Amino acid sequence: MLCRLEGIFVAIFALLFITACSKEGLDESVDLQTAIDTAVANKKYEVRLKDGATYFLDKPIKLNNSHSGLKIFAKNGATISGGRKIQQWRKEGKFFVADYDAGDLPIASLFVNGKRCYVPTDGGKFGTYKASMLRRFVGGEYYGVRTKEGATSREKTIDFKRLKGESDIDIYYEATLVRNEDIAELLKLTPRELADTYINFHMHWYSPRYRIKSITSNPDGKTSVLRFVSTMRLSEKVFGKSLKKHRKFKSIYRFTEEPEYNFYNVKYALKNKGDFFYDTVQKKFFYVPRENESASTLDAWLPVLPKLIDGEGKSSTEPMKNVSFENITFQYAKRTFDFPDRCSWHLATQSACRTGGMVSFRNIDSVSLTGCKFKNCDTYGVEFNRGSWNSSVVDSEFDDCGSGGVRIGTEATPSSKVRQKNPEGKVDMPERNDNTIPSLAGNIKVHNNIIHNYGRWD
Repeated sequence: MLCRLEGIFVAIFALLFITACSKEGLDESVDLQTAIDTAVANKKYEVRLKDGATYFLDKPIKLNNSHSGLKIFAKNGATISGGRKIQQWRKEGKFFVADYDAGDLPIASLFVNGKRCYVPTDGGKFGTYKASMLRRFVGGEYYGVRTKEGATSREKTIDFKRLKGESDIDIYYEATLVRNEDIAELLKLTPRELADTYINFHMHWYSPRYRIKSITSNPDGKTSVLRFVSTMRLSEKVFGKSLKKHRKFKSIYRFTEEPEYNFYNVKYALKNKGDFFYDTVQKKFFYVPRENESASTLDAWLPVLPKLIDGEGKSSTEPMKNVSFENITFQYAKRTFDFPDRCSWHLATQSACRTGGMVSFRNIDSVSLTGCKFKNCDTYGVEFNRGSWNSSVVDSEFDDCGSGGVRIGTEATPSSKVRQKNPEGKVDMPERNDNTIPSLAGNIKVHNNIIHNYGRWD
């Protein structure tokens, strides 16, 4: 009896699916993942989307080896969206305000009337930075305070109070000394508000961003210790508990002993037109309107998904094959920058080296995107990661992709087992250049595409 009921259910679902798949394409109300999986289960490898339709996703569409041979297309264009519309804006003083529960941070971007908006910093849109007064932590005390005139003292300067159980390594990786006058506005925040604030360190070409944990005043009454959650911290299992070994990796002092910094996601700096702030306590968005914008007609979209397509084959030698997308617009994807792994370097904004793509692939062969559009994301538009071969993006457009248009390959290098030594004795790439090396990608064609309105997730 149970088997018969299951059979009836499957038949009914298949009938509903066929009804939704009219000659004009899938109805917007269908769950796209379910529709794709059902089509493949019924040996129908062409999924047509309805012209002009927008399909909102609750989670990324997952594709694997079972989807090999799949074609997703629209005759005259359809949209797959990872965004949510923020509605019912009202004017409150100099801000437009909307109630919306966006969950926890990070939120890096909001798109209003088609334009990227920015999270406020206390140094302007891209920063005029405060000078750090701290040189590196040495032997239990802070040394070397930069004066306002720019001179640096190498003598011991500041005594500070450790937190309970705090080690030298904790302080080395996750604390900095600041002048109270430089953090006057931060000192007005509640502990909950402070926890939503980030500190940006600017170290030549590398700019880590850390969430602030606490600020503790020092006995001198002029300075404080600011503590944050670092993702540059190296494992004590590998490097031990001796500060001497960790000093080889200078944490925020890796490239300079006096990094500059500013603060990110601070409401008191919400002044520039086009900037926005999300209050996690009140569950409200605050927005500084641009010229000629009206609260009643504001078209505001929040990216809520990290990617829209997540295609991954079983392995580089058993890839997902022959999948194609035609005339599809992919719109709205967010970039996250909080990582639970404290030993991670994933926060790097250095060339967006670890940022993924709104449309992402691993372990694939002969995947093509033709006549597509990739818009309004904090990530790359398309990512061909490890194990991606013989694939292409052609005749497509990239509009305001915050990290870049197309990323090819992974940040990792091949393992030493497949690497060679060149005649000078230096480690070189392997002679083999094919899918038997899992970390490689190759023969990717990027042709006749347009990349414009280049944005930056900030």
